[in-house]
Amino acid sequence: MNGIFSEDTKEMWQRLADDCAVNRPSKGKHVLVIYGKHAEKEGIVTWHGIDQYASTRYKTGAQLHLRDLMGRSGFRVRIDTGTENFFIDADKVDVIKSAAKDETN
Repeated sequence: MNGIFSEDTKEMWQRLADDCAVNRPSKGKHVLVIYGKHAEKEGIVTWHGIDQYASTRYKTGAQLHLRDLMGRSGFRVRIDTGTENFFIDADKVDVIKSAAKDETN
């Protein structure tokens, strides 16, 4: 076996990636903030990236791959509500609907 991405586990990882993509708060998706001072605000994600201050200490390679697939813990998003813009932890938002290109699939 050649690590976590072997021929034996290829389909499992692909299914996991496909399942996670729907709820990943990536650029262009409409989200609702569920925690923090911006709670109950809705907007469009204009940026999604790794939080430079999030610790990856004590994480294994598999845990980091899962973190990247989910795009939540250790990530931040910039949200445009139409009247204001703000950055918030990605695990504090819920995806309401995907971008137009995702809805066609």
